Parts: sequence; C-alpha cells; structure tokens
Amino acid sequence: MVCALKQNSSLVLLLSFMLTASGCSTPKTAIERLPAHEHDMAALTAPVVCTSWTDHVSPEQQEVINGLVATRFHRLHHAFWHATRAGLEPSEMTRMVTAFGNSWADVHSVCPAPESDSKSSAYNPVGEDFLFMHRQMIEMLRAGFVSLGLPCISDWQHVPAVDEWPLPDDSTEGAKSPEALRQLQGWDTAFQNTEWLKSHSLSQLGWAVEFSLHNNLHMRYATDQPPTGFNGVAETGGAPLPYDGIYPVDWIYDDARYNWLADPYGAAVNPIFWKIHGYVDHLVGLWLGAHGFDSISTQCHGARRCYTWKGTWLGNIAEEKVTTPPPRAERPDSSIRPSTDTVRFTQRRMRHQRVGVLTAADLAKKRAQRPGSDGPALEDPIPFVNAKLCTPEKQ
Repeated sequence: MVCALKQNSSLVLLLSFMLTASGCSTPKTAIERLPAHEHDMAALTAPVVCTSWTDHVSPEQQEVINGLVATRFHRLHHAFWHATRAGLEPSEMTRMVTAFGNSWADVHSVCPAPESDSKSSAYNPVGEDFLFMHRQMIEMLRAGFVSLGLPCISDWQHVPAVDEWPLPDDSTEGAKSPEALRQLQGWDTAFQNTEWLKSHSLSQLGWAVEFSLHNNLHMRYATDQPPTGFNGVAETGGAPLPYDGIYPVDWIYDDARYNWLADPYGAAVNPIFWKIHGYVDHLVGLWLGAHGFDSISTQCHGARRCYTWKGTWLGNIAEEKVTTPPPRAERPDSSIRPSTDTVRFTQRRMRHQRVGVLTAADLAKKRAQRPGSDGPALEDPIPFVNAKLCTPEKQ
C-alpha cells in the first residue's frame, strides 16, 4: 500500500482513514476527528466501479471495514438510524434530537405501509430510506477498497442454504431453523419475481425486505451470544448506548471486536453484514429492471430510464458529540452500572431490531398453513410485515 492517494471527489472523505489503513503515520484517532460533513454518505453520488470481487473478506479488507465503520461516528449513525425509524417514544426522541441533532426528527414513519404508486401525493418513502442509506454505506466501503487496490465484496444473489454459507454456531432455533430457511426462501422467491416487483413500489420493496428477510438474516447469521468480553449486553440486549452523549471513561463497545450482527451498533463491522446488504442492494437492481429503469440517482436531470430516489433520509450525528468528549469530571466512572434510562432505551431499541424475526409461533403457524411443504413457495411478505408492524396492538 502506498501513502500517496489520489484525492478525487469520491475519496476526499476517506483520506484520513486510508492513510491509517495503509500504514502511514496518521494517528488512529484521526478518522474520529473528521468534521461531520466528511462522513456524509450522501456525498457519494456516483457508483464506484469495482474491477475485481471476492466472496470472503480478507484481513486487508477487514482493516478497511474497521477503519470506516468501527468508528463511534458510524456506529452511532447506524444504531440511531435504525432506532429512530423503529418507533421511539416521544420522550426518547426528544432526548435524542437534543443530544444528536434535529435531522433525526425528519424520519418517515414505518406505518401505515407504503403505497404501490410512487407518484401519489401520499407516497411514504420510508422503504426507500432503508435502501438508500445502506446503498450509500456499500458505495462508501467500495470506494475504500478500490482506492487501495482491493477487490470488492461480492453480493449474495439469493438467500443461501446451509451448504452454501454455514451458520455461525450450532443453534437451530428461530431464524436459524430449517423451517425458517424455507420461509426466507419463500420471501426471496417473491422478491426475485418480476411480476411481484412490477406491482410494488420501491418503498414497498424496501419496507418489506427490512422487516422480513433483512432482520431475519441478521439474526440467522449472528452468534447467539455477543463476542466475548462484552458482558454488559446480557442486560440490555445490545451496546448500552448513553443516548445523552455522555460516555463512560473506558467505553469498550467501539473496539473492532464488537461486531455482533444482532446489534446495529456493531453489525456493520461484521463481514456478513456486507453479504446481507449486498443481497438487499441486488434486489434494487431487479426492481429497476422490472420497471424499465437502467439507473437510479438522487438527480436524474431528465435522463431517460432513470429513477429518482424519493426516500433519502439519513439523519446526522452532531459533530461535537463525536469530537468533544465531556470533561472527565462529568463522565461517569466505567465501573458504575449504566443509568436506568440507558438500559431502558437500549432494551427498547433492541426489541425493535427483532421486529419480523421468526418465532416458534410464526413457524408453527406456517406449518399449519402449508402442511407437508418442504420447499420454498412464492409468498408475499407484505401481509406478514404489516401484521408485525402496523396492526393497532403493535403501534
């Protein structure tokens, strides 16, 4: 790797990281001190051109992943992005907006379900937000790989069977069960079906994918327990985020070893995250083709066969919450248990990350509906997601 890097428009925001990853003398904390706008994923508007691909992540590629998304800035962004759209209580939203910036208040609601007509004045782009934000993450990572001459991570093209991609442990419960795999493959069959795609908007696709396949794939490929050394997760279910922005002195959850797929604060550090989201992004391409589009952009500028993103909500982490820690006297000692508010908030945000994850009751119901069925069948995920998210008792 060389320290001299070309600063073109798509790579300026990666400069500090690339110097560190390539063995130059820039301090490890440099990327954490970049101004917030240099982390803005929306700046990456042109697709990155990858010239080579790899199915598995190499140590060199993992360094790139760690340098980009193991930082507190990106961990917070990803965790709060998911927590905010998952339906925080008004008091929680108020505190989070106060601590981390007004842009979080602009989130689109996940209910009611998006409409099929993207031209409708009532169109809810919440599903596009999901697809757009994660596509920006993918493009950002690919820019890092390409700038260092590394291959990009190839996408999953379908939900993999166990012999194609093994599970991380011996568990066969819930999302890891054979019954769950058949259900995931049934949804996959719908998402890959041209007629299904033609009859649904991009927002419906993203909304349905997030709370069916996406959430289940995260849990399917997450270890049942978090990585060793992060015992605080046992009580909270995820990294106990102090959403007032006041961190313990030796906060351990920014360590690259905290890469638990079950928690949005650590998930993106895990190599499997990029396989899951590569698959999700693959579905965007299928949707475009089904609707006669060749490309997608925030600014089509009248280009033919180009779909203009209608959901581009990203949120933003206030710069000072990353770059300026409170004075030591104001920071709680690390030996002190997280506050009650922090515990409750984390428990709540983690419960929302499980929406749509298949339970024993879900699977028993499916068996009753399709007795003797042992193979995937096209099944519309919209009713399933709507029942999990938008029935009166769920709201």
